[in-house]
Formats: sequence, C-alpha cells, structure tokens
Amino acid sequence: MIRPMVGFVVASIWRMIRLGMFMIAMLLGSMTVSLADSWMGLVPDAEIVGQARFKVFLFKIYDATLFAANGRFDPDGAYALRLNYLVDASKAQIVKRSLVEMGRQTKADEAQLEIWKVFLDASFRDLKDGESATAVHNRDGSITFYLNDVEGETINDADFADAFMNIWLSDKAKDLDFSRALRGLDDTS
Repeated sequence: MIRPMVGFVVASIWRMIRLGMFMIAMLLGSMTVSLADSWMGLVPDAEIVGQARFKVFLFKIYDATLFAANGRFDPDGAYALRLNYLVDASKAQIVKRSLVEMGRQTKADEAQLEIWKVFLDASFRDLKDGESATAVHNRDGSITFYLNDVEGETINDADFADAFMNIWLSDKAKDLDFSRALRGLDDTS
C-alpha cells in the first residue's frame, strides 16, 4: 500500500516540476521575443549589415552589430547599432568618450556639446560586462536608446543623432576598419 502511494507522489512531483519548467521556458521565450521586438520593430525587415569587435590595445571593449532593413545600411533611414559590452563601463566613461568623438568629427562648439551631454546623461547608465546598449536611428532623424533591450530615451535632435551614430558609422570614425566592417564595406574587423 505504501509503495504505490510513494510512486504516485513521486510521479505527481515530477509532473509538477516538468509543468513548472515548461511555464518558465514559455515565459522567458515570450519575454525575449517582446524585448527584441521592442527595438527591432523600429527597423523594418532588420538584418545584420556588419559586425566588428572594438579593442583598445589588447583589451576587448565591446562587440558591435549594425542592423538595417534587408541588411542594407542607409544613413538617412532606420537602422540600429547594438553594442554588447565585454567590460564594465561607467556612465561617465561612455558620456565622455562619446562627446570627445562627436566633437572631433563635427567641430561642435562647447555650447552644443553641453546640450549633447545632457542628452547622453539622460540616455545612459553604468553598463556591466555582458550588458548591451542599442541606439536606433529612426526615419524621422530622432534616436532611441535601449539598455539591455529596455527602451529608454528618445532624443528628437537629428544633429545629435547623426553625430552620435557617426562615432561608429562614418569615414571620420577613429577606427576606420571597424567602421567599414560594421557598414558591410569589407570583412576587416
């Protein structure tokens, strides 16, 4: 009498565990799709244009991926640049390096850089190794930031959006091979 009861209890517990694992898998699967869809919906027919790893000396900083409609980059269209960090990066470092590069490429004056600093401060936080930042250049010229696929700030300033994205996606980029690889212009990274 006890042996069948133990078998029933074990089978019931096993069914509950399997059901729980199934429900967790379904929940995680739906979260992943909805998070990815959140920014990918802004870039219709998004496909990878190019990928590159950014390094400083021998240190790997982040892996970058550029997405655009049908895998074709159009600087005036909708596209997304995703940076997957391979190190911890403070908000202060991200903002400072971005402003230096934006200023170098555009020759923006101090007043303009101060306005852009406010935008960057609102859009970023400290990022840990394994976290991601995605910037979506929208068709209307605005830019929307996502941190770990969670929507953040949208900045409605086309000059800012272009200057920020051009850090990586212009012929004036500090690492031209990296930029060209992202834009799908060659295979060098």
